[in-house]
Amino acid sequence: MSLNLIQQQLKMLCLLVNKGPLSVEDLARKLDISARKVYRNLEELRDIDLEIIKEGTKYSINPQSPYLNELLQGIRFSNDEAITILNVLNSVTDRSPEVRHLHNKLSSLYHKRVLAPHSIDTHTAANLAKLYEAVQTEQMVCLHNYCSPSSGKVSDRMVEPFLFLANNTEVRCFEVATMSNKTFKIARAESVEIIDLCWSYKDRHTSPLTDIFHFTGEQTMHVALHMGALAKNVLLEEYPEAEKHISPLGNEHYRLDVEVCSFKGIGRFVLGLYEDIHILENDEFKAYIVEQIRKMAHRHNIIK
Repeated sequence: MSLNLIQQQLKMLCLLVNKGPLSVEDLARKLDISARKVYRNLEELRDIDLEIIKEGTKYSINPQSPYLNELLQGIRFSNDEAITILNVLNSVTDRSPEVRHLHNKLSSLYHKRVLAPHSIDTHTAANLAKLYEAVQTEQMVCLHNYCSPSSGKVSDRMVEPFLFLANNTEVRCFEVATMSNKTFKIARAESVEIIDLCWSYKDRHTSPLTDIFHFTGEQTMHVALHMGALAKNVLLEEYPEAEKHISPLGNEHYRLDVEVCSFKGIGRFVLGLYEDIHILENDEFKAYIVEQIRKMAHRHNIIK
Protein backbone atom coordinates (compact mmCIF):
# COMPACT_ATOMS: atom_id res chain seq x y z
CA MET A 1 0.00 0.00 0.00
CA SER A 2 1.44 3.39 -1.00
CA LEU A 3 2.07 6.15 1.52
CA ASN A 4 -0.35 8.40 -0.36
CA LEU A 5 -3.15 5.83 -0.01
CA ILE A 6 -2.47 5.39 3.72
CA GLN A 7 -2.66 9.16 4.25
CA GLN A 8 -5.84 9.27 2.20
CA GLN A 9 -7.51 6.58 4.28
CA LEU A 10 -6.37 8.10 7.58
CA LYS A 11 -7.86 11.44 6.53
CA MET A 12 -11.09 9.69 5.57
CA LEU A 13 -11.13 7.93 8.94
CA CYS A 14 -10.76 11.25 10.76
CA LEU A 15 -13.51 12.85 8.69
CA LEU A 16 -15.95 9.99 9.26
CA VAL A 17 -15.29 9.85 13.01
CA ASN A 18 -15.24 13.59 13.70
CA LYS A 19 -17.41 15.11 10.96
CA GLY A 20 -19.69 12.27 9.91
CA PRO A 21 -22.11 11.35 8.61
CA LEU A 22 -20.85 12.50 5.20
CA SER A 23 -21.92 11.63 1.68
CA VAL A 24 -19.63 10.14 -0.94
CA GLU A 25 -19.70 13.52 -2.68
CA ASP A 26 -18.65 15.28 0.54
CA LEU A 27 -15.74 12.88 1.06
CA ALA A 28 -14.62 13.12 -2.55
CA ARG A 29 -14.59 16.91 -2.37
CA LYS A 30 -12.81 17.13 0.99
CA LEU A 31 -10.18 14.55 -0.01
CA ASP A 32 -9.91 15.72 -3.63
CA ILE A 33 -10.42 12.20 -4.99
CA SER A 34 -13.00 10.49 -7.20
CA ALA A 35 -16.21 8.92 -5.90
CA ARG A 36 -14.88 5.55 -7.05
CA LYS A 37 -11.85 5.91 -4.76
CA VAL A 38 -14.14 6.87 -1.89
CA TYR A 39 -16.12 3.63 -2.27
CA ARG A 40 -12.89 1.60 -2.48
CA ASN A 41 -11.50 3.23 0.67
CA LEU A 42 -14.76 2.58 2.52
CA GLU A 43 -14.48 -1.12 1.69
CA GLU A 44 -10.87 -1.24 2.84
CA LEU A 45 -11.77 0.46 6.12
CA ARG A 46 -14.42 -2.23 6.66
CA ASP A 47 -11.74 -4.86 6.18
CA ILE A 48 -9.86 -3.67 9.28
CA ASP A 49 -12.84 -4.02 11.63
CA LEU A 50 -14.16 -0.48 11.29
CA GLU A 51 -17.95 -0.50 11.43
CA ILE A 52 -19.16 1.72 8.59
CA ILE A 53 -22.65 3.07 9.28
CA LYS A 54 -24.81 4.15 6.34
CA GLU A 55 -27.70 6.54 6.98
CA GLY A 56 -29.44 7.23 3.71
CA THR A 57 -26.70 8.43 1.39
CA LYS A 58 -24.29 9.39 4.17
CA TYR A 59 -21.60 7.40 5.97
CA SER A 60 -20.01 7.50 9.40
CA ILE A 61 -17.91 5.21 11.60
CA ASN A 62 -19.12 3.70 14.85
CA PRO A 63 -16.77 5.12 17.52
CA GLN A 64 -16.99 1.76 19.30
CA SER A 65 -15.51 -0.16 16.35
CA PRO A 66 -13.02 -2.85 17.47
CA TYR A 67 -10.12 -1.28 15.55
CA LEU A 68 -10.66 2.14 17.16
CA ASN A 69 -11.02 0.57 20.59
CA GLU A 70 -7.71 -1.23 20.12
CA LEU A 71 -6.05 1.89 18.76
CA LEU A 72 -7.24 4.08 21.65
CA GLN A 73 -7.01 1.53 24.43
CA GLY A 74 -5.85 3.18 27.63
CA ILE A 75 -6.89 6.73 26.71
CA ARG A 76 -10.61 6.36 26.15
CA PHE A 77 -13.41 5.65 28.60
CA SER A 78 -15.64 2.60 28.80
CA ASN A 79 -19.37 3.12 28.30
CA ASP A 80 -19.96 2.91 32.04
CA GLU A 81 -17.19 5.43 32.72
CA ALA A 82 -18.56 7.81 30.08
CA ILE A 83 -22.08 7.58 31.51
CA THR A 84 -20.73 8.28 35.00
CA ILE A 85 -18.93 11.40 33.75
CA LEU A 86 -22.06 12.53 31.89
CA ASN A 87 -24.13 12.13 35.04
CA VAL A 88 -21.64 14.28 36.93
CA LEU A 89 -21.72 16.93 34.19
CA ASN A 90 -25.52 16.93 34.26
CA SER A 91 -25.53 17.54 38.01
CA VAL A 92 -23.15 20.50 38.16
CA THR A 93 -24.29 24.10 37.91
CA ASP A 94 -21.34 25.15 35.74
CA ARG A 95 -22.77 26.23 32.38
CA SER A 96 -19.45 27.22 30.81
CA PRO A 97 -18.70 26.41 27.13
CA GLU A 98 -16.04 23.87 28.17
CA VAL A 99 -18.55 21.87 30.22
CA ARG A 100 -21.15 21.98 27.45
CA HIS A 101 -18.59 20.87 24.86
CA LEU A 102 -17.33 18.06 27.06
CA HIS A 103 -20.92 16.88 27.54
CA ASN A 104 -21.53 16.93 23.79
CA LYS A 105 -18.23 15.21 22.98
CA LEU A 106 -18.90 12.33 25.36
CA SER A 107 -22.48 12.03 24.11
CA SER A 108 -21.40 11.82 20.48
CA LEU A 109 -18.58 9.36 21.15
CA TYR A 110 -20.36 6.94 23.41
CA HIS A 111 -24.13 7.28 23.07
CA LYS A 112 -24.76 9.14 19.85
CA ARG A 113 -28.16 7.57 19.29
CA VAL A 114 -29.33 7.43 22.90
CA LEU A 115 -28.48 10.65 24.70
CA ALA A 116 -30.21 13.90 23.85
CA PRO A 117 -27.82 16.47 22.39
CA HIS A 118 -26.68 19.12 24.83
CA SER A 119 -27.24 22.75 23.88
CA ILE A 120 -23.85 23.98 22.73
CA ASP A 121 -22.93 27.53 21.98
CA THR A 122 -20.25 26.91 19.36
CA HIS A 123 -20.04 30.64 18.64
CA THR A 124 -19.08 31.43 22.25
CA ALA A 125 -16.71 28.46 22.35
CA ALA A 126 -14.90 29.71 19.22
CA ASN A 127 -14.53 33.18 20.73
CA LEU A 128 -13.31 31.67 23.99
CA ALA A 129 -10.66 29.61 22.22
CA LYS A 130 -9.25 32.70 20.46
CA LEU A 131 -9.27 34.74 23.65
CA TYR A 132 -7.56 31.96 25.59
CA GLU A 133 -4.80 31.81 22.96
CA ALA A 134 -4.38 35.59 23.13
CA VAL A 135 -4.13 35.56 26.94
CA GLN A 136 -1.51 32.81 26.82
CA THR A 137 0.59 34.65 24.22
CA GLU A 138 -0.13 38.14 25.66
CA GLN A 139 -1.48 39.50 22.38
CA MET A 140 -4.13 42.08 21.56
CA VAL A 141 -7.42 41.08 19.98
CA CYS A 142 -10.24 42.75 18.12
CA LEU A 143 -13.73 41.96 19.36
CA HIS A 144 -15.53 42.30 16.05
CA ASN A 145 -19.06 43.76 16.13
CA TYR A 146 -19.29 43.72 19.89
CA CYS A 147 -22.81 44.59 21.07
CA SER A 148 -22.72 46.83 24.13
CA PRO A 149 -25.54 46.01 26.57
CA SER A 150 -25.62 49.56 27.95
CA SER A 151 -25.65 51.61 24.73
CA GLY A 152 -26.97 48.98 22.34
CA LYS A 153 -24.27 50.01 19.85
CA VAL A 154 -22.29 47.50 17.78
CA SER A 155 -18.61 48.25 17.17
CA ASP A 156 -15.14 46.74 16.98
CA ARG A 157 -13.19 46.89 20.24
CA MET A 158 -9.39 46.70 20.39
CA VAL A 159 -8.47 45.16 23.73
CA GLU A 160 -5.84 43.29 25.73
CA PRO A 161 -7.63 40.28 27.27
CA PHE A 162 -6.06 39.01 30.48
CA LEU A 163 -8.61 37.33 32.79
CA PHE A 164 -11.68 35.09 32.39
CA LEU A 165 -14.66 35.55 34.69
CA ALA A 166 -18.14 34.15 35.46
CA ASN A 167 -17.48 30.54 34.47
CA ASN A 168 -15.56 31.72 31.38
CA THR A 169 -18.57 33.59 29.95
CA GLU A 170 -16.85 36.96 30.43
CA VAL A 171 -13.36 38.27 29.80
CA ARG A 172 -11.56 41.12 31.55
CA CYS A 173 -9.70 43.37 29.11
CA PHE A 174 -7.81 46.62 28.91
CA GLU A 175 -9.50 48.65 26.16
CA VAL A 176 -7.06 50.83 24.25
CA ALA A 177 -9.59 53.41 23.01
CA THR A 178 -10.79 54.33 26.51
CA MET A 179 -7.53 53.43 28.30
CA SER A 180 -9.51 51.56 30.94
CA ASN A 181 -10.22 48.05 32.17
CA LYS A 182 -13.59 46.63 31.19
CA THR A 183 -15.41 43.31 31.38
CA PHE A 184 -16.86 41.94 28.14
CA LYS A 185 -19.44 39.20 27.59
CA ILE A 186 -17.72 36.72 25.28
CA ALA A 187 -20.92 35.80 23.45
CA ARG A 188 -21.61 39.42 22.50
CA ALA A 189 -18.69 39.57 20.06
CA GLU A 190 -19.51 38.36 16.56
CA SER A 191 -15.96 37.04 16.29
CA VAL A 192 -12.53 37.43 17.87
CA GLU A 193 -9.39 38.19 15.86
CA ILE A 194 -5.93 37.93 17.34
CA ILE A 195 -3.85 40.97 16.35
CA ASP A 196 -0.11 40.66 15.78
CA LEU A 197 0.63 43.11 18.58
CA CYS A 198 1.84 42.29 22.07
CA TRP A 199 0.31 43.83 25.18
CA SER A 200 1.45 47.40 25.79
CA TYR A 201 -0.42 48.14 29.02
CA LYS A 202 0.18 45.05 31.16
CA ASP A 203 1.06 47.19 34.18
CA ARG A 204 -2.42 48.75 34.01
CA HIS A 205 -4.38 45.49 34.02
CA THR A 206 -6.59 45.31 37.12
CA SER A 207 -8.98 42.58 38.19
CA PRO A 208 -12.60 43.54 38.90
CA LEU A 209 -14.79 42.57 41.80
CA THR A 210 -17.36 39.86 41.01
CA ASP A 211 -20.55 39.28 42.98
CA ILE A 212 -22.42 36.00 43.48
CA PHE A 213 -24.73 36.89 40.57
CA HIS A 214 -21.69 37.01 38.25
CA PHE A 215 -21.80 40.78 37.73
CA THR A 216 -18.51 42.63 37.90
CA GLY A 217 -17.54 46.14 38.89
CA GLU A 218 -14.95 48.33 40.51
CA GLN A 219 -16.92 48.66 43.78
CA THR A 220 -19.69 46.86 45.66
CA MET A 221 -22.94 47.78 47.43
CA HIS A 222 -24.40 45.97 50.44
CA VAL A 223 -27.90 44.52 50.15
CA ALA A 224 -29.84 42.56 52.78
CA LEU A 225 -32.92 40.47 51.99
CA HIS A 226 -35.46 38.53 54.02
CA MET A 227 -36.28 35.30 52.14
CA GLY A 228 -38.71 32.45 52.47
CA ALA A 229 -37.78 28.82 51.83
CA LEU A 230 -38.67 29.00 48.12
CA ALA A 231 -36.48 32.03 47.44
CA LYS A 232 -33.61 30.54 49.44
CA ASN A 233 -33.78 27.24 47.56
CA VAL A 234 -33.96 28.90 44.13
CA LEU A 235 -31.03 31.15 45.01
CA LEU A 236 -28.86 28.19 46.02
CA GLU A 237 -29.83 26.20 42.91
CA GLU A 238 -28.77 29.02 40.61
CA TYR A 239 -25.92 30.47 42.68
CA PRO A 240 -24.51 27.84 45.13
CA GLU A 241 -21.81 30.26 46.27
CA ALA A 242 -24.56 32.29 47.99
CA GLU A 243 -24.76 29.75 50.82
CA LYS A 244 -22.07 31.44 52.92
CA HIS A 245 -24.07 34.70 52.82
CA ILE A 246 -27.30 33.15 54.17
CA SER A 247 -28.21 32.93 57.83
CA PRO A 248 -31.36 31.27 59.26
CA LEU A 249 -34.02 33.38 60.98
CA GLY A 250 -36.18 30.47 62.11
CA ASN A 251 -39.49 29.06 60.86
CA GLU A 252 -38.19 28.53 57.29
CA HIS A 253 -37.10 32.16 56.91
CA TYR A 254 -33.60 33.34 56.01
CA ARG A 255 -31.51 36.49 55.74
CA LEU A 256 -29.19 37.20 52.83
CA ASP A 257 -26.37 39.69 53.42
CA VAL A 258 -24.35 40.18 50.28
CA GLU A 259 -22.13 42.65 48.45
CA VAL A 260 -23.17 43.23 44.83
CA CYS A 261 -21.45 45.01 41.97
CA SER A 262 -24.72 45.74 40.17
CA PHE A 263 -28.40 45.78 41.06
CA LYS A 264 -29.23 43.93 37.85
CA GLY A 265 -28.45 40.40 39.01
CA ILE A 266 -30.00 40.61 42.46
CA GLY A 267 -32.83 42.71 41.02
CA ARG A 268 -33.79 39.93 38.59
CA PHE A 269 -33.84 37.51 41.52
CA VAL A 270 -36.01 39.76 43.70
CA LEU A 271 -38.49 40.63 40.94
CA GLY A 272 -38.87 36.98 39.96
CA LEU A 273 -39.74 35.91 43.51
CA TYR A 274 -41.16 39.13 44.95
CA GLU A 275 -43.85 37.32 46.98
CA ASP A 276 -41.17 35.47 48.96
CA ILE A 277 -38.66 38.29 49.43
CA HIS A 278 -38.49 41.54 51.42
CA ILE A 279 -35.70 44.09 51.03
CA LEU A 280 -34.24 44.82 54.44
CA GLU A 281 -31.33 47.11 53.62
CA ASN A 282 -30.21 49.49 50.88
CA ASP A 283 -32.57 52.34 49.97
CA GLU A 284 -30.92 52.73 46.57
CA PHE A 285 -31.79 49.11 45.76
CA LYS A 286 -35.39 49.69 46.87
CA ALA A 287 -35.57 52.68 44.54
CA TYR A 288 -34.09 50.58 41.73
CA ILE A 289 -36.78 47.91 42.18
CA VAL A 290 -39.55 50.56 42.23
CA GLU A 291 -38.20 52.03 38.99
CA GLN A 292 -38.00 48.61 37.32
CA ILE A 293 -41.62 47.90 38.27
CA ARG A 294 -42.67 51.29 36.89
CA LYS A 295 -40.86 50.62 33.62
CA MET A 296 -42.43 47.17 33.25
CA ALA A 297 -45.91 48.54 33.95
CA HIS A 298 -45.45 51.34 31.43
CA ARG A 299 -44.01 48.98 28.83
CA HIS A 300 -47.06 46.72 29.03
CA ASN A 301 -49.55 49.62 29.18
CA ILE A 302 -50.61 48.80 32.73
CA ILE A 303 -50.11 52.39 33.80
CA LYS A 304 -49.41 55.58 31.87
